[in-house]
Amino acid sequence: MNKALIALMMVVGSLLAFGGPASAYPPDEPTVGVDNPSPTPGGTVTVTVENCESGTTVTFELGGSTDSVVSVDGTATGTVTAPSTPGSYTGTATCGADVLSFGVEVEAAAATTVPTTVAPVLPPTGSDGSGSITTLAVGLLLAGLGLLGVARLRRRSIGTA
Repeated sequence: MNKALIALMMVVGSLLAFGGPASAYPPDEPTVGVDNPSPTPGGTVTVTVENCESGTTVTFELGGSTDSVVSVDGTATGTVTAPSTPGSYTGTATCGADVLSFGVEVEAAAATTVPTTVAPVLPPTGSDGSGSITTLAVGLLLAGLGLLGVARLRRRSIGTA
């Protein structure tokens, strides 16, 4: 039992002596990303840096607009304003000694159309040529009345004869 205890103490002692402090993997390189790579002139662009050492001040810059934030848990997010002139622009995010670049393409604002209201148009319910139709109708009515009158005259003449 003493031998087993001595062997166990030697194993634990060598682990403690040669193990040294556990070192983490080397940190990943910082990366940068934007939420909207095609903003409108004067629009906002949210920029995010990841893998930046916590507590580091990160400065974002795009066309003269800047924002500075402190990295929390390796991530920093800032907001910059897109330039007012359409075109391609390169911005930077500075995380300690690392300067990261990102690009945006400022697009011209889409033309807006103002909706107009149009007065409702009633569908046509007749014909513009009502004069000729009316003349025809009156003519047929008179012809019918004339035939009716002739038929009555014939009945009278047959009945009196």
